[in-house]
Amino acid sequence: MGDQITLPLSDPPERPVPDWIPEDLHKVYRNLCSVWGVTKADAHMRGRVEERARKQELTVQRDAEILALPRSTRRRRLIADAIGEQQPSEDDKRFIHSTLALCGLPYKTPPAGTDRYERRYGNAVLRVIAGDLEMPGGSTVRPGIPYGPKARLLLMHFCSLALRNDSPTIEISPSMSALIRDLGFEVTGGARGSIAAFKEQLNRLAACHFELGWSDGTSARNKKLNPIEDFDVFLSSDPNQPSLWTETVQLGDRFFSDLKKHALPIDIRLVRGLTESARKLDILFWLSWRVPKIGGDLYLSWDNLREQFGAGIADASKFRQAMREDFHAVADVLPKLRYKLSETGLVVSPGSLIIPKRRLITSKRA
Repeated sequence: MGDQITLPLSDPPERPVPDWIPEDLHKVYRNLCSVWGVTKADAHMRGRVEERARKQELTVQRDAEILALPRSTRRRRLIADAIGEQQPSEDDKRFIHSTLALCGLPYKTPPAGTDRYERRYGNAVLRVIAGDLEMPGGSTVRPGIPYGPKARLLLMHFCSLALRNDSPTIEISPSMSALIRDLGFEVTGGARGSIAAFKEQLNRLAACHFELGWSDGTSARNKKLNPIEDFDVFLSSDPNQPSLWTETVQLGDRFFSDLKKHALPIDIRLVRGLTESARKLDILFWLSWRVPKIGGDLYLSWDNLREQFGAGIADASKFRQAMREDFHAVADVLPKLRYKLSETGLVVSPGSLIIPKRRLITSKRA
């Protein structure tokens, strides 16, 4: 018989990994040892572990800074971080009528008895006329002019559903609570809760009609539009009464036709960071409309800004302070926005904002 070869009963023990190397890098370290040798592998891993530790420290520090921010600011920063460079998907797109990006609804409750509201921007004008609602028992009430962030969010929600389904007749959530959750709000009851607040704005929107106007110095055009034409909802003081809730909303035919021609795409991810303020929403809507159109720096004086966003603030210095705070808040969710607020006004520069394209994939029902 020839010489016998004795094979080892098991593989030789693997080289011990130093305690300072995290467990998830053990395999990498062993591979480097086999290629580079222990000394070079140790040096490389020390640098890698130290870099990881620095990044973790910066993350912890940044998280602590974010937690120390006011709740609304913290929410905006987290939204911006989550979005990053991601373009909005089709599901992220919402739409409003572009005129509402130029001429917004009132920011606060109009004075009692206000039946007419007008807002101008350049050669465009929006007039809102209060209407009546029929109540059970035959009485009539006039809810008043819609206002505030909730009226804007409801209009955006209804316009988006109508365009997505290519129909002025839209299906909405089967209950008031579900609709509020769809808009990103917590459902709360009571006189100051979200149910009462949204109920009020729905009543006001259901009763009013819009007048849109444009002029160029030699001619003018006017349109009378009903944003909501048919909506049997909330005619009772009891928000939990199901018999008065309908699961469909009928937008006015002329409003819907005009909306299809003049719809402005909005990124709902950005909107969710600004839902507490009507002015912040208007700034976002205006930027979404204006920034893609500019080829160079756009300058607006404080007088221009006050005409656009100053409704309800009579004192010029108070407006400047409020405008600075609100504009910086909007910039929190638009970290690539290039702008400067100075003593003379606002300069906005062209930039690569994450703004949805106009194209919309509809899902019209048969």
